[in-house]
Amino acid sequence: CLIMPLQDEYIQKLSSLFVQSENPLVIFSKLTKEGIASSAIIFKTLQRLNKNFSINFFEKIDELKLKELKVNRTNPLIILDPSSQDLKNLQLIKDKEFLVLNKTELTASHKAFELAKQIDESNKDLIYLTFLSLENLETEGLIEEAEKLGIVTKITSLKILGSNTRPIQKTIELSISPFIIGFSGSEENCLNLLKDLSINLKKGDAFTSLQDLDNLQTQKLLESISLNSYAEDDLFETRLILNSENVNSPLKDIHEFSLFLETAIIYKKPSIALAKCILNKAYK
Repeated sequence: CLIMPLQDEYIQKLSSLFVQSENPLVIFSKLTKEGIASSAIIFKTLQRLNKNFSINFFEKIDELKLKELKVNRTNPLIILDPSSQDLKNLQLIKDKEFLVLNKTELTASHKAFELAKQIDESNKDLIYLTFLSLENLETEGLIEEAEKLGIVTKITSLKILGSNTRPIQKTIELSISPFIIGFSGSEENCLNLLKDLSINLKKGDAFTSLQDLDNLQTQKLLESISLNSYAEDDLFETRLILNSENVNSPLKDIHEFSLFLETAIIYKKPSIALAKCILNKAYK
């Protein structure tokens, strides 16, 4: 079994395989957020090369999965985001070559993105996929590149779920972390509050969200719902916003997009998550 971790010296090998291969490529991905993000990058890259390929998801490489990999006629096989135990189990297959994208100094999705760029610079537009697991949100180089390309915008946002995508009254009404006494669960109270604060429910054709408020409006709102006693670090964090998504799309906020991937993993629906990563807005 020859396992190649995708470091710099192997990028050219996998790049050549993608570009030159005339046979269908077979990819196995771990059912993780990193696995889905990496799969989406590889999917778009191979699609743009007009290649035939398949992507299969696994929860772990156990005895049953090893039998499947062993009888697969394709060589090499590409494995995305395997765990350390998965890698140990792959060593039990002696007559196969595996090209592996796993986390070392870079995440699997970051490696997949570097590979995609190596093949064609136009694949830079896939950079947003590297953020979906949230593991690369501390990688300033990636964020700066994505901002420069106009793909994402970095903002300071309230941590409340839906702050950047839901109508403001729904964000407050549906908030459970924190639970806002008197307002969580009561649409009427939320609407009356916004009326008292002279906050419009719509901004142009789109519903107003918390991110649309100016500093003074935000402060007044926090005081009115008794959240001003919280420390700023408990209330606010840096978020990435996808510029290509519609204003009130639940996929516009990277954190919420990532939460959708978690849900898809729990319900074992990676194909839906993958589709939402790569297909057009009409599908989403």
